[in-house]
Amino acid sequence: MAVPRWIGALSAILALAGCEGGAAPTVGMLEDQLQGKSCRFEHGPAGCRARGIRPLDALLLEQHHCDLWAVQCLGDLATPAARQALAGVLRSKADVETCDGVVPIRSEAIRLLGAGGDRAFAYVLQRLKDDGPRMMARSEGATGCETRTEDDRVLDEALRRLRP
Repeated sequence: MAVPRWIGALSAILALAGCEGGAAPTVGMLEDQLQGKSCRFEHGPAGCRARGIRPLDALLLEQHHCDLWAVQCLGDLATPAARQALAGVLRSKADVETCDGVVPIRSEAIRLLGAGGDRAFAYVLQRLKDDGPRMMARSEGATGCETRTEDDRVLDEALRRLRP
């Protein structure tokens, strides 16, 4: 089967915008990934690492995978700037219902803020809880299930860890 010409062009563009020779992630790079400008880093058992760009990635990967990886990489950095970026995820992202499971983007940011132990974020998490139930986003192509609210157990645990 012939590969369409546009996939080759897309591959070249992604290669230019993609990994920077295995460079370590910075908060700025991870914020770009959360904004859909790249998908440079993935997170696995060995932690955060630059990923190779494959031509089919653009077709197979949905943005929420890149978002979850970026959140997990920010957790690995564990700097004040990384924690601030995680707090931004609470406002800008949601957990994603795929109908095959949930991609816990916001829940992971909540968990990591709680695990970070910085009590300054207890207020941010409490405000999120006080705002009431949060709806999950629905993945494109998700069929056969209803969109539901996010589970507050992760939020409750993070608040428990941050309160004196």
